[in-house]
Amino acid sequence: MTNITITEFENQRVEFTSRLGNGIALWKGNEPQIGSHYPVELDIDDYFEWGINITLTKEEIPNISIIDNKLFFIAKIISYESDGILVISLDDDVIFLDVSMAPNQGKYVSFSTLIDNVSLYPVEF
Repeated sequence: MTNITITEFENQRVEFTSRLGNGIALWKGNEPQIGSHYPVELDIDDYFEWGINITLTKEEIPNISIIDNKLFFIAKIISYESDGILVISLDDDVIFLDVSMAPNQGKYVSFSTLIDNVSLYPVEF
């Protein structure tokens, strides 16, 4: 679970800040309050191909950033499952990515996706 602060909300899209960086994603919950903090679960709905939209990286600091209407991430590899699922850790979130093949040896990946492929789900306590 990642904690974010909402900076803008329009047409189901939120702009947010977090300790990992800044981003924009689709909001999947009741309308958020600008300036409020929310614990959220992150879902990424995309297919990743090595060398195209995902690569190994030597950077070892998880990160989220926005470049040209895409979200870029750096995350730690947890495991690669035989069914083509790469399990990664992004802050306190465990995320499952659909990938083309197993990565070569490495600890971290850098990947990108369109903003509309990323959803945030507020977590209620």
